[in-house]
Amino acid sequence: MKHVLLATAAVIALLTCQAARSASGQDYFHACVKQEAKTALRRKVEKLGETAIYGYNNDVITEVFAICKQRAIDSSNLLDEPTYVYGVVEALAKAAIAEYLHDFARSMAGNAPQLETELRDIEVRKREIESKLEAARLALDRASRFIPSSGLDTYCPRCWLTHELHTPITPIPSDNARIDKFRCRKCNQLYGIEL
Repeated sequence: MKHVLLATAAVIALLTCQAARSASGQDYFHACVKQEAKTALRRKVEKLGETAIYGYNNDVITEVFAICKQRAIDSSNLLDEPTYVYGVVEALAKAAIAEYLHDFARSMAGNAPQLETELRDIEVRKREIESKLEAARLALDRASRFIPSSGLDTYCPRCWLTHELHTPITPIPSDNARIDKFRCRKCNQLYGIEL
């Protein structure tokens, strides 16, 4: 009976030792996979650009598995299944995608104040253009209804076309005896009327 107990204890000790060695071998393999997966994904991004992280594929998984398998064999450690490598690569790729999206979102949000300013400027410019467009559409109709003078007052054609106002123009001194000069009181437009 004593021999059976000793033999059982020896088998349990041997199995415990092998399980510990197996766990440390897998730990070695797992550490290798985590390190090499990051490196392989980084190489792919450097080669193909940031969006390459979306297309991580079997090439990265195969590369990581091959590197870590060889290291595990070279150092007499046990290795895990390729599904573990796939899981690690997938988790790291998802984390990298989330980080890329977060950085991109922060970058876009950082542009918001500048874009809001640009939009306000565009809206102001749009209103100016709409006003000029409306005046242009009304100009022909107003031109057909323009009354150049009434009594002693002569009116500014520009103020009539742009604002439909009868604004008198006043005579100003002229350096040419053959040309009478006038200035609008509102828009300051100069007119020369040849005699």
